Amino acid sequence: MDIIRHETYAGRQERLKSEFHSARAEAVRAASDEGQFIEEMAKRGYNVSVEDGGFHTKSFWCEMQEDPTKSFVLNHSEIMRQISRSGEQQEREPGMKGPKL
Repeated sequence: MDIIRHETYAGRQERLKSEFHSARAEAVRAASDEGQFIEEMAKRGYNVSVEDGGFHTKSFWCEMQEDPTKSFVLNHSEIMRQISRSGEQQEREPGMKGPKL
C-alpha cells in the first residue's frame, strides 16, 4: 500500500521559499550584471521585472512561471552587491588572498 502524503499550506510555502532562495543564490553566482541575473532566474522558472520604487530604490519582482500568484521581492542594490562580490571571488586564484592582479 502506498502512503499518500499531503503537503500543508505552511509546508508548501516554506518549500517554495527555500526553492526560490536556492534559485536566487545560483543565479547570483552565474550572473555578471542585471540582465544576466534576470536571464538566469528565467532559466530557473521565474519571471523577473525591475520595479522602480522612487527615491532611488529599485526592486526585483520575481514571479513563479508555473504559479504567478507566488512572487518574491528582492532589494535591487543588495542583489547587485552580491553579484559584484561573486564576480570578485571568481577572479581570485585558489589559495590567494585579495584580487587577482
